[in-house]
Amino acid sequence: PMNRPSRTRYLVVALIATGAISLYITRHVFAVTNELIQDDLLIGSTAMGRVMGLFSLGYLLFQVPGGWLGNKLGARSGLTALSVVWSLLTLATAFVHSLLPLEIVRFLFGAAQAGFVPITAKIIKDWFPEKQLGITSAFVGISMSVGGALAMDVTGRLSNQFDWRVIFQMYSLVGIFWSLVFVLLFRSKPRAHP
Repeated sequence: PMNRPSRTRYLVVALIATGAISLYITRHVFAVTNELIQDDLLIGSTAMGRVMGLFSLGYLLFQVPGGWLGNKLGARSGLTALSVVWSLLTLATAFVHSLLPLEIVRFLFGAAQAGFVPITAKIIKDWFPEKQLGITSAFVGISMSVGGALAMDVTGRLSNQFDWRVIFQMYSLVGIFWSLVFVLLFRSKPRAHP
């Protein structure tokens, strides 16, 4: 029955929580490396502010389409696809050499990450009884903060050893790895889970 706790529900929480960590690691790497990027690409603070704003614009505009994608493809395929896309855009960031490509990549990156929250909300609704919705959502929220904190700390340490481009290349693997685990272990609906 829906109200009985199960190991599978714990697995679902773990998957979406680690997805949230992955999301925020790849998002916050930019906050730590932005001055290095500015120096390398010869971008002023005003232009960099616009780049950061474009991420937020993409995120804003694609929340609803992201939720639609989760409904259309199912949570499993939708979230996997978006994670692969934002990971490829993280990788693409490592290869930009001027302002315009950086603006485009950051806008698209925001658009790709926008679907995570609505699709995760759908997963929580489909997998958990009403009395567990709040606590499950809280675990996802906590995981976002963990991802952000990890990104700040680890990226700061890596910045002392590696070029910012190498760091983005490394971080692109985080979402790819998570996508593989997610698509192998998760099913959109409880009845579809073995």
